[in-house]
Amino acid sequence: MAGRKSEDCPIEVRPATPGDHHAWLTLWSTYHAYGPQGGAAPLAEVSAAAWTKLLDPAVPMQALLAEHACEMVGFAHIVVHPTTSFAGPAGLLVDLFVKPALHGRGIGRALMQAAIVSAEIAGAVRLTWNVRPDNAAALRLYDSLGHPSGHIVYRRELR
Repeated sequence: MAGRKSEDCPIEVRPATPGDHHAWLTLWSTYHAYGPQGGAAPLAEVSAAAWTKLLDPAVPMQALLAEHACEMVGFAHIVVHPTTSFAGPAGLLVDLFVKPALHGRGIGRALMQAAIVSAEIAGAVRLTWNVRPDNAAALRLYDSLGHPSGHIVYRRELR
């Protein structure tokens, strides 16, 4: 619309489609380079495998994409999986990313709210996510949507 500022444009969050690959890949590469732990983008075959899994209806993963002002500006990746803790499955937010220049505009919140709804629709009884303790902006958002579990996350590379 003529004269309309991008701040006035609504944020649309929707499931990824095959035609979104290039925009997703650009965000995916930026996501891996961003922040204090940032580095190189994953190998092309790793990124291709991730995209394939995110779009495969037989894999319990989903990519949600945020559009703002006619541009892809963020994503959330969730997985819904069986668990021994509940009768139903649990959801895990694996990745959440918003272009750094657009932080503070409600895009992360819109992605989180869509991830919560998507996990509920898939039957999940809980959604969990991890965050770096020095990511103050993310912590403020996450504190408004849930509560810390009290668990510490450990990791061991297997290959």
